[in-house]
Amino acid sequence: MGRSGSTISATRRRRCSESTQPIASARKRVDLYTFEDRRKSQFYYRGAGPEERFTIGARYATSSAAFDSDTELDKQIGSFGSATIDAYAIETNLGYNFGRNRNRFRLGVGGGIASGDHDPKSSHFTLFRAPYPTGLTFGIIEANGNENTSGFTPNVSYTYAKKITLAVKDYFFYRQSAADGVYSSPGFPLRAPEGATAAPLGNLGYVSIVDALDRHISVYGAYARYLIGSFFDEAPESRTLPSQSTAYFNLWFDYKL
Repeated sequence: MGRSGSTISATRRRRCSESTQPIASARKRVDLYTFEDRRKSQFYYRGAGPEERFTIGARYATSSAAFDSDTELDKQIGSFGSATIDAYAIETNLGYNFGRNRNRFRLGVGGGIASGDHDPKSSHFTLFRAPYPTGLTFGIIEANGNENTSGFTPNVSYTYAKKITLAVKDYFFYRQSAADGVYSSPGFPLRAPEGATAAPLGNLGYVSIVDALDRHISVYGAYARYLIGSFFDEAPESRTLPSQSTAYFNLWFDYKL
């Protein structure tokens, strides 16, 4: 949750078909998209089989001097083996800006849900699979994938002189369905659900700073730490393959002509 943000940011980054229509002003935007994904064999905790999955989505984003919002809805239908796919995902990010033009604070909150498999024995398969995930679904490091995930993130940022931005974010991730396990960023099973009842997957704290040195060069630095949740402590697989918290740091330079 969240790219930047939550559970379906990866969907936003890669679209096979997209139609964009600005409405009312340049600060409002609507995206409508649909595509299909056919696989001869796909593996989930309920089993393996051929899959045909269709995604239909819409996104609405708007911003003003004080408020900004960005909401995306996705519906998936199709088939997996003999089961009928009926899955969904939703993500939203809201922000309030205050301060002068050159020095501004932004307080924000985001959240999202990507449905999990509620009954592996049912003929209805309710797991949402993020199409073409980038590996940076939540904007920084990817400890768990979009599948079967819900979460929220409070965040705050400060921009000084329109060139330096400091941002602090805190992500909280949970299993959406207790009957389903946890998946990695590409969508492969990571931890099975058997023997675990806990929903918390982890907490991701994140600090970043961006400095636009001039119109050509900018510097970006970030530090993130993912603290594993109680689900990973309960999962039987963790006894033979222990789960560990993860720290991440990066620093890069951008040059634009």
